[in-house]
Amino acid sequence: PMYFFLSFLSFVDICYSSATAPKLIADFQVKVNSISFVACVVQLFCAHVFGCTVIFSLTVMDFDRYVAICKSLHYTTIM
Repeated sequence: PMYFFLSFLSFVDICYSSATAPKLIADFQVKVNSISFVACVVQLFCAHVFGCTVIFSLTVMDFDRYVAICKSLHYTTIM
């Protein structure tokens, strides 16, 4: 399961960075740095969703390692 969690974490990190990077790159190339309210809300929502998903996946990964180390005989039934 750890490799599944690591692949999921890398996928969510890619999504998290792609939520803000395109607008940031576009703002570096133009002189007028403005964003509409709807685009701002969507960007903020995506950043929060992917940020919370990273936190929850790290929590699940920590629990997975805890069970694997401390309760190794019961690992398959718990996970």
